[in-house]
Amino acid sequence: MVPVSEIEHILKTDTTKKHGSFYERLDELLDSITDKKITFPTDFTIDGVRLRGHINWVAGAVPKYDENGNLCVEFGFSPQMKPFLLGLKEKFTRFEFLEVARMKSGFSIRIYQMCKSYYYENIRHGRNTMAVSLGELKQRLGISDKYPDFRNFRRKVLDVARNEINEKTRLHIEYDFVKKGRNISGIRIIISENAENVPEEVNRLEDATSKATKARKHDWSKLDKRVEHLTEAQRRAFNMLTDLGLGIGQILDDVFPIIKGSELKGYEDLFVYYMIDFFKKKTTAKTDKDKARAFLGWVNNRRFEEPNLYARLVEKVIARKKNLKEAERSNREIAKGMTAAAFRKLLNDQK
Repeated sequence: MVPVSEIEHILKTDTTKKHGSFYERLDELLDSITDKKITFPTDFTIDGVRLRGHINWVAGAVPKYDENGNLCVEFGFSPQMKPFLLGLKEKFTRFEFLEVARMKSGFSIRIYQMCKSYYYENIRHGRNTMAVSLGELKQRLGISDKYPDFRNFRRKVLDVARNEINEKTRLHIEYDFVKKGRNISGIRIIISENAENVPEEVNRLEDATSKATKARKHDWSKLDKRVEHLTEAQRRAFNMLTDLGLGIGQILDDVFPIIKGSELKGYEDLFVYYMIDFFKKKTTAKTDKDKARAFLGWVNNRRFEEPNLYARLVEKVIARKKNLKEAERSNREIAKGMTAAAFRKLLNDQK
């Protein structure tokens, strides 16, 4: 999955597109990715003519949230692409989707895939030059019966692919030719990495506790005083969040500001309960540490503040309020106007 923030970074560096909102350009990009296809020769013929196969190289591009609450786009390969992706599975990172999406030529995409696969399989052995016969290359591009004039093949296929790969991807390629007599019989493609075109990857969300500690440098005595001023419902919410693994500053400065409105005043604990319940049903995080980090990611990426989700959580709180016994509802009304310590003292005095 590719975070939308990373796609935005790629689009901002694409100087060929200067008009339209980010969302319009994102939609155009995803449409372009899913429209790209390759053609290839098959073993089937009709009237002596070999049939070609056609495959969309990306099966789909679907917006989703990852386990940290980041809005992403999930890309999927068509199962029929598997034979064409040998050697690419481990090396073909999410940025290749974005690099390829900017190419206009299907030949550029296929040559890029071939070069990418060869380079990362062989560079560790000191080999960076891929040699291929002209016939094999044209067959792998699905154009065995096209461009009989090599000058047209060079101009419309090789030069276009080289220019697009060098301009829009992290690879840099050059080529020279192998001759047999006066004819071109093969091509050598020299491959290297183009450091200037390596996208600046957005950093992963750091460990929630260490990140908050470094960024805020909290005065812990002041935090303790803020905790002392929490109401009973806020203190219950606070305890649930500390049990989840969040730090004091994260709870007070990141989570609590989300809880707004008169309907939730005095019922903050119920809102947090439903936040955590929804999160646990959706997250794929396994360890307690990962769950705390993922939950904070949801908070920082404003996942809980999306109108539909926020409204659903508030509705759950309202429904729960209606089912409370009168005594508890009355106590909550009293408690929301004083600190948790004062409310508990009041209850003890009434016994």
